[in-house]
Amino acid sequence: MVAGDGVRGLDGEEAGVAAVGAGEQRRGRPGPSIKVTQPRELADYAKAFAGLAEMAVYGDGARALVRAAIDALERIRNFSQSR
Repeated sequence: MVAGDGVRGLDGEEAGVAAVGAGEQRRGRPGPSIKVTQPRELADYAKAFAGLAEMAVYGDGARALVRAAIDALERIRNFSQSR
């Protein structure tokens, strides 16, 4: 699954799936979406969403990951400036 605007309305009957790479999203307007209604496709999106939710990190764990990413970027910047 590719990160994008996401899946909306995953209720077992219908889901709105944002199209990835839509230029409108980069201009601050909603991009095109795909209406998914087939049971098999809905099950696939539900499974993917559950897997992503299981991997998600919240609270202190999320803050620690963001801090680690910032620290790594600062080390890279400092290294390249010292050369």
